[in-house]
Amino acid sequence: MAILFTGGDRAQRAVVIISGVLACAVAFMLVGGCATTENQGNSIPLDRQYQPPQHTEANATLLGIDSPTFFTGYTVFVSSIDGKCVMAGRAGWKDALPISPGQHKIIVQFASGAHEARVKLTLQAQSGHSYRTGYLDGGGTIVGPGLYLDLWLDDVKTGERATPAIRSGIGINTEGPQLCAELFRVVE
Repeated sequence: MAILFTGGDRAQRAVVIISGVLACAVAFMLVGGCATTENQGNSIPLDRQYQPPQHTEANATLLGIDSPTFFTGYTVFVSSIDGKCVMAGRAGWKDALPISPGQHKIIVQFASGAHEARVKLTLQAQSGHSYRTGYLDGGGTIVGPGLYLDLWLDDVKTGERATPAIRSGIGINTEGPQLCAELFRVVE
């Protein structure tokens, strides 16, 4: 659609042009929608999402660690419990994640920029205890392919390791942000 101006008020022309631009922007948002790669909640079925137990004193909790730096920093967080995706992903590292007492399969994931690693741990969770992710890099630096990390869970209450350390290579994430580590290969 073209509008032909044959003189007239410049303000009137500006209003018509601005109105056209706004109409196009609104149409684009309505047709295209607003999507981000971080929010993949709708693409993972509800039965594959971790649902925490009701809050009671008998529960245990899981916590991650984070170290922001000038560049990307790193985060070690829980991405899956008993085959169910923890939907908070990396951003949920600081939130106490309730789990019931007993044995659980936990996927702990390391992320630093595009670099990542993950392991599957078996945790015997005790009532009222908190568990925090732990890591140790084996190459003197935590970024770069070909290096490795040891990942585990510590019992915050006792100060001891709650799981053995499991080694994982550090790779480059070429898939973009992911919320569920089970979509990838898991090193056991």
